[in-house]
Amino acid sequence: MKHLILSLSLVFMSLISIPVQSYAQVILDDDEGDEIVIINEDLFGNGPARDLAPVPVCALLFRLSSCIGVEFLNNMGIVTITLSNQTTGGTSTMQINSSFGEAVIPVSLGSGNYRIDFCSSCGNYYGYFFIL
Repeated sequence: MKHLILSLSLVFMSLISIPVQSYAQVILDDDEGDEIVIINEDLFGNGPARDLAPVPVCALLFRLSSCIGVEFLNNMGIVTITLSNQTTGGTSTMQINSSFGEAVIPVSLGSGNYRIDFCSSCGNYYGYFFIL
């Protein structure tokens, strides 16, 4: 009886420890992402140009899922992300803690030309994309 209880306990514990895919990963598995080129805004400002450095954020547009997958390569602290549909004038703003490493941003502003801005105390970055 002790062996049966021990065996069942081990089976139950092994089932609990099976890794489960996140909801975001399940959504994005069937959708190929298009890379959004992110640019350091400080390189083109009026002040002195900074040295070329890697941009600390990557973004992929998932058209079928109507969202953007963002990966933060460095901890930028709290990042304000603004999504602007430049065709219709619609905007969406959210704040994300970059220490989580990644985020999924819904795109619900319809078709058009978009600009995405990432603003933090570590710098300002932006990119452009379109949705038909």
